[in-house]
Amino acid sequence: MKPKISIVFPTHNGKFDTLKCLKSLSSLSYPSPQMEIIMVDNASSDSSIETVKKKFPRVKIIPLEKNIGFAAAINKGITVSGGDYIFIINNDMIFDKEFLTVLVESMERDSKLGIAGGKIYYQVPKDKILFCGVKFNPWLGSIHRLSNPDQTKESEWIQGCAMLIKKTVVEKVGLFDEKFFFSFEDQDFCQRAKKAGFKIIYHPKAVAWHKEGATIDREGLQKKATELYKAKFYYLFKNCSLLQIITATLFQFLLIAPVRRLLFKNPPFFVRPMLTGFFYNLKHLPQIVRSRL
Repeated sequence: MKPKISIVFPTHNGKFDTLKCLKSLSSLSYPSPQMEIIMVDNASSDSSIETVKKKFPRVKIIPLEKNIGFAAAINKGITVSGGDYIFIINNDMIFDKEFLTVLVESMERDSKLGIAGGKIYYQVPKDKILFCGVKFNPWLGSIHRLSNPDQTKESEWIQGCAMLIKKTVVEKVGLFDEKFFFSFEDQDFCQRAKKAGFKIIYHPKAVAWHKEGATIDREGLQKKATELYKAKFYYLFKNCSLLQIITATLFQFLLIAPVRRLLFKNPPFFVRPMLTGFFYNLKHLPQIVRSRL
């Protein structure tokens, strides 16, 4: 019998994206009796809960009274899951029918594999690659896509929009860090998994399409930029050396911000969100230092 998979995703409005995603999940080739779907609703106001209950009654729904963010919502779902694997996704994903089968079979063949992901395209345009494995430069605070997208390879992390995790990884390293509200929670989790001795793999034959930013974009670009920089600086402060923190911070402020200022009029990822994110983490530095220990 194939392993049981717990599919966990958060929602905050975006009802129609959620319905498309659930329809895609229902078409997966993986045996449906071996899948449970857990939707954690971050206080949606668009009748997401009622509609999903009606159209997809097998979905287990955890309603929340407020939006607690991606990582915290995912943790709510993981704690009630019963699968051998946890499949973390976004509610704006569309999956090829073999996506889950390809990843599970790959991970079952290698006991050292703890986390896996596939080739993610944008939904528009559908042939543009969003994710094919990445590398993070801690000296610059920059993210670089790996070359050779048709090659299976190890990746520093897998995007949380479609991340398959062995339950044993969660049992060993714990849940997602809930101090990440939006972004970098996946990178932080993968970093902890790697330190615990697990391999992280990118598999190009597992294909999906992501409507990136569908939820956070509704909050506005300034909100998105601010939350992104809060998460980026928190990740740097928590996981990088003091020298790396200094060089990455200087790079962000002295190069990234001026270049964006030159290239764009009123760029949303300019200095104010950077400053807000940086000083927010300085304010919470004692707690961050304790989390490094």
